[in-house]
Amino acid sequence: MIMEVSLDILSYLHDARLLGVQVDFSTEILSLAFTATFHDDCGLASVADKTVRVTAQDITLLESRVHGAMTNPETINSCDLSVSDGTSAQLTERLRIGGRDPKARLSLTTHSGSIWEVMCESLSLEIQ
Repeated sequence: MIMEVSLDILSYLHDARLLGVQVDFSTEILSLAFTATFHDDCGLASVADKTVRVTAQDITLLESRVHGAMTNPETINSCDLSVSDGTSAQLTERLRIGGRDPKARLSLTTHSGSIWEVMCESLSLEIQ
């Protein structure tokens, strides 16, 4: 089931098990996809225990910091349609020198403190 990426559906990813994050460099149009399983008590019965894949296509800017050496599986703390002020400032500099203004923004933060912030042309969400 393919759904529109909205802040509403992303909010149900709290405590979801993060299964993987993949950056695709195989073409000149870069993409980032993360796959997760909604928590069984996520608050939305229609997606509980289902796997979701959120993809950011045609990346303009990707900022990430990843923490490892964990003792438990990685889980999502928050996922929303914004980026930090610091990442926005990087875009401002790129725009000043003629870069493009991306249409979409997404940030994913895990309980371990890892974070991915992406600015891109489009976002898609598929629930399996």
